[in-house]
Amino acid sequence: MSSRLSGGRTWRDDPSTAASMFAAFRTVTALHELLWHLTHARHRTYDDDLKAAVDVLVSEITASVDSADPAADLEMYRERVRPILDAVSEDVRASFRAQGDLVDPILVRYADLAGRDLRRLRAVGADLRGASLLGSDLRGVDMAGCDLLGADLRGADVRGADLTDCLFLTRTQLGSTRLDERTRLPRWSA
Repeated sequence: MSSRLSGGRTWRDDPSTAASMFAAFRTVTALHELLWHLTHARHRTYDDDLKAAVDVLVSEITASVDSADPAADLEMYRERVRPILDAVSEDVRASFRAQGDLVDPILVRYADLAGRDLRRLRAVGADLRGASLLGSDLRGVDMAGCDLLGADLRGADVRGADLTDCLFLTRTQLGSTRLDERTRLPRWSA
């Protein structure tokens, strides 16, 4: 990336390039995160229209990443990605909810569940996008079909929990939890 922005020089070679290089790095990192979520969404949906929309966005975002354009319109991409992730989330969560009990009503987007004991709650198919689960107790909880996009899982105790079918769970989120050999992990984490 530095070779494209400044002819092969690094910000250490030329400190005046630091601001533009760091801005490009932040943008490219955010674009890669969008690509990861889109790829995950594509693998989780059976809707051909959604797959086609994902493919278009992946091509456009990849072109922005390849150009290392620090001025890439990140907000515009986020606005275009959001409805796709929402649609995939709703479809996947609905398929899990159809198989069992209803989700406990406190398990909603952006909920503040920090430090709470959530072991007895029904979480299958819950939309926990953006929820604060900081230090919460999720030991042994079946989280099949849960949307965890942007959820704060730092210090959450997921020992023995089933995380295999969670939506949008990242390595960073997983790495911030307390888990053990009984925790069932997503296939991509192996």
